[in-house]
Amino acid sequence: MQYQTQSETRDVSEEIRSALSSVRNEFNRLSEQSGNFVSFEEEAGFVYQNILSTMNYQQGAMAYTPVQTILSSFLCIARTGLSSDPKKQLCHLKSVYDNASNQFITEFDFNYRGYLQLIARSKVIKVITADVIYQNDTFEFNGTRELVTHKVKALSPSARGDFAGGYCTSELINDAIVTTVMSPEEINQIEHNAKMYEGSAWNSVFIDELRRKTLIRRHWKTLSTLVDSLKENTILSTVNEVHQNNDILTNNGNMCESSDSLDIQHRY
Repeated sequence: MQYQTQSETRDVSEEIRSALSSVRNEFNRLSEQSGNFVSFEEEAGFVYQNILSTMNYQQGAMAYTPVQTILSSFLCIARTGLSSDPKKQLCHLKSVYDNASNQFITEFDFNYRGYLQLIARSKVIKVITADVIYQNDTFEFNGTRELVTHKVKALSPSARGDFAGGYCTSELINDAIVTTVMSPEEINQIEHNAKMYEGSAWNSVFIDELRRKTLIRRHWKTLSTLVDSLKENTILSTVNEVHQNNDILTNNGNMCESSDSLDIQHRY
């Protein structure tokens, strides 16, 4: 759906501005509860500008998604204590297609730097590594509680053969290891679904960076189920709640990136 007239555009922008203002108290309460203060005024401004910038999209514009999904996603900023300032690249709001209601909705999502900041806050993870695998690499998966063996024979992806999946490994402060792997079929399906949306970063040259983000997202979803000491960790619980909420909203849980952090290092 597109709104063409100036009056319709003004109505939408005013509705969004008013809606954001209506949750000021709840936003501030959640921000204080998170222990990592984020400013309502600043975050409302970032989100408002981000949403309005999508008004010319042919499909899936956040500006025309249900207001309640915008507010729910906006409050996730306060819950996580991560700023949506585009310069910081910690988190963002995006539009995804909801199969249940047959419409686009707004959803909160973490950028890679946001995950890394939360890792630092958790105080239970010492090092995290995420990387993609190509057919000509040397790779061995040694189990979910062991480090992988991964050797790269060439730096250029074009010389490494076909994409062959990826992995994410955490080293905890007690020196325990947790490893998650994903097959190329799993990641390619996510990539295929995401590319259908206008403005998707998956349509850029930064595909491997987004694959690594997908890997770390899957890794976070398994960490708390594998490691008993993490089950009561507040940071991990908040992340898992956001993931579960997003999976419910989109019915099938597929990631549909409409924007993302593209300044990501190769190893973490």
